[in-house]
Amino acid sequence: MVSIDARTRLKSQTRALPAETVRREVLPALLDEHGEVAGRGAETIGAPPLTISAADEHFVLVCASGRMVLLDGSHESGIAVKVDEDALSDVIQDLSTLSWCRMFSRLSVQRGNSDDLARWDPVLRALRDGVPVSEPGTIKLAWPDGTPLDPQRSFVLEDDPALMGAFLQEAGYLHVRGVFTPEEMDAVSAELDQAIAGAERDDRESWWARTDEGWYPARILGFNRKSPALRALLRSHRFQQLKNLVDDDLVQGDIDNENMASGLLKKIGVQEGISDVRWHTDCSPGGHTFECAGLNVGIQLTAADVDTGELGVMAGSNRANIPGIAPVMDFGLTRQPMTTAKGDVTIHCTCTMHMSRPPVRGERRVVYTSLSLGPFPEDMSSLPPETTRRARQASLQDVVGRGADLKRKSAGGQGYSFD
Repeated sequence: MVSIDARTRLKSQTRALPAETVRREVLPALLDEHGEVAGRGAETIGAPPLTISAADEHFVLVCASGRMVLLDGSHESGIAVKVDEDALSDVIQDLSTLSWCRMFSRLSVQRGNSDDLARWDPVLRALRDGVPVSEPGTIKLAWPDGTPLDPQRSFVLEDDPALMGAFLQEAGYLHVRGVFTPEEMDAVSAELDQAIAGAERDDRESWWARTDEGWYPARILGFNRKSPALRALLRSHRFQQLKNLVDDDLVQGDIDNENMASGLLKKIGVQEGISDVRWHTDCSPGGHTFECAGLNVGIQLTAADVDTGELGVMAGSNRANIPGIAPVMDFGLTRQPMTTAKGDVTIHCTCTMHMSRPPVRGERRVVYTSLSLGPFPEDMSSLPPETTRRARQASLQDVVGRGADLKRKSAGGQGYSFD
């Protein structure tokens, strides 16, 4: 069976955990079960001692003699954080991560840096779920028969769906050539121009970026509701074929009413705002065990290469336990640029590490939409209404804009490296 479903939890089974309960009950039980796995993970990734202050609780997680242990008080070295009680509850249940709690101002770093904080996210996953932190060389790329998989391989819609699904499951991404015609891309691009012309800074339906020429709408949210040409393509048999590459139940969403597609314009020389982002996973805010893996589908309105801001992926990272933001070490994963032609489609799992390179010689246009795993019946009541989802999507610009880990100007170039 070809499956990308990595879910192991139900949101309906989560609850508010007081800091005292986390310290006195939850963590001791997890350490008994997964302390050795978490300890090895901390050593592998170089995670220093973590001192946590939440409400009236002050404690340390530190590796000792190959195991993770829990101590009262604080540690004289390593990283120290102060975290909201509800944020600690979310982190320990995989509803959020330490890195994203910091972006949402739910956590402050008293000592240490963002790289140390990022190291702890996979260590906490090891402690929470017993999933080892990935070590260099442990993630292999192979077909079901064991033969090596070429990470540069691309496909066409006429290829065997089982073969394409196996590649997606193993590598975490897919490049499908020539799905749509240049004329179809021009029609969608013209409607993107109209949407861009009608966008306003505070409309909560667009994200903005700044070049030397000023601010411009870099992403139009809910573009499917503004583009009849795009809606026709999303309903086409060619797009529907993409839902049949895996055996999982993939849900497309309401093409007419939901914010289920975004139109992106990547300009040269962006200095501020969300346009070019460093290596990250889409589940980096948390929730991997509740939602992954959905698929993000990119419809290429223009060609993309090293000069025009192409997408980059890390092959096999969907199966790895590594930091979800800006990898802090070499995990031995192949960094693959995805050079595409106009009308091609790219697909990547929400837990695949990817980035968007800054364009240097030409603009890039792309539409992103998603295919999510069908929710478990037990979690149907936990789904937020569409109005809430739209508000969260709109407000994300403000949050990421404050996060130095994802801002282009703080990357120093290394965040886009394929070396």
